[in-house]
Parts: sequence; structure tokens; C-alpha cells
Amino acid sequence: MSVLYTNAILAVRSTQLLNADRIRRMIAMNTVEDATDILHECGWDLFAANIFEAELTRVISDFKELCPNPILAEIVFAKASFDQEGAADIKTIQNYYNQQFARLKQLKNKDITNYFKAELDLLNLRTFAKVRAIGSKPSNIFIEGGNVTEGELMSIFERNTAKVKTAIGNLEFSELLDKLTEGLDSGSLTEFENASQSYLVKLSKEGGEDSFRLNPLFHWYIAKMEELRVVKTILTGKKFGKSKEKIREELQGVL
Repeated sequence: MSVLYTNAILAVRSTQLLNADRIRRMIAMNTVEDATDILHECGWDLFAANIFEAELTRVISDFKELCPNPILAEIVFAKASFDQEGAADIKTIQNYYNQQFARLKQLKNKDITNYFKAELDLLNLRTFAKVRAIGSKPSNIFIEGGNVTEGELMSIFERNTAKVKTAIGNLEFSELLDKLTEGLDSGSLTEFENASQSYLVKLSKEGGEDSFRLNPLFHWYIAKMEELRVVKTILTGKKFGKSKEKIREELQGVL
């Protein structure tokens, strides 16, 4: 399958992605069933025994069918496996990113490489923040390969985010750092976590206007993974009787 053909198909499928309007409508519904019905607009199989597993299986299957580049397929399937299984130790995480960056070097796509560097930066930020939250000092927890150095991360603990902002030179990333420091002060990183995911989805869209590149396919996959996360937050919240206001609060940074 050619890149042009893949992107022509994605131009149609992208209209089915869960957007802000659909998220608001789902939250506004009074029952799980009514909220779930909106997912019909996104192409979900609402008759499946487990709609989340069914949608994840469909996304992976569609990606396999649409992806014309075996290296990008390796990168995405490695990410899918890593995200699903998680990692218990620093060595495993470092090995994963080393392998991904080796594949990215072969792929030669600057935009997708930048996505993984930013993802790693945010992972390091979350890890450092969690260590700080329990009153410990970070030691041997830094994963190499991103844009932010270990020294720059340490400066956040000294309330010197300006150093990191200068190093990155990205306004949206700077705003994420502000949300991080606010979260450290308030004791809740929810808004930072959600804003981080939204930032990565937006970053994955870089180069997506070029029909001759792989970027639109990569963005579609990342957007679908975020869709699954947001839908699970909404439906789980409604299932356990959380108020609409509480669900909106849990999705701060997404809307």
C-alpha cells in the first residue's frame, strides 16, 4: 500500500476521531449507556463484549493494514507493547528507548523522532516529580535520549524552571513546566498529566499536512491511543457515580 493511498484513507478516518465536542457531549450525558452511544460516531463496535479491547484490536489491525513502512510498524508495535505492559525498572525503560531511537535513526523522520524525545522528556519529568513528592532525592532514575539533560531536570527541584525553558525554547513545553510546578505545590499532577498527553498528540501531528510522508499515519495512531484513554476516564467515572464536574476535573488539560 502506498503512502498516498494510506493518507487518503486517513483523511476520512480522521473525521471520526474523538474531538472536544464529542468529549463534552459524553461528559454531559446522564448515563454510561448514553455516553457510550456517542462512540458510534467514532466507529467503535458498541456490541462487543469489551468495547475497549475491541477498539484497541481494531486500531492495531488497521495500522498493520495501512502502514507501508516496516520500520515505522516496528516502532509503533514496540510502543504499543511497552505502553501496555509497562516497565518496572530503569534498565528496561532505557533499553526500550535505545532500541526505539536506533529504529528512528533508520526511519529518518525528524518529526516522529522529536515526538519520542518529547515523550521521554515528559517521562523523566513525571519520574522526578514523583520522587520529589515523597521527599526523596532523585538518584539513578534519569533515562537518556531526550532533549532535557539530567542537570536541567534537577533545576526544577530548585524551582528554577527558567533553565529548562531556555534549553527547550518551546512555549507549549514551558507551559507544561508551569503546570508541573503548580501540581507539585498543590499535590496533584492530574492537569500536568493530561496536558502532557494533549501536547504529545499535537506534537505527533507535525508534518501531518504532507500526503507524501508517514506522519499522518503516526498521528492517527497516537490520537486513537489518547481517545481510548479519555473514553476510559469518562465511562469509568460515570460507572462509579462520579459527577460531571469531577470527570471534567480529571480531564483538565484535555478540554
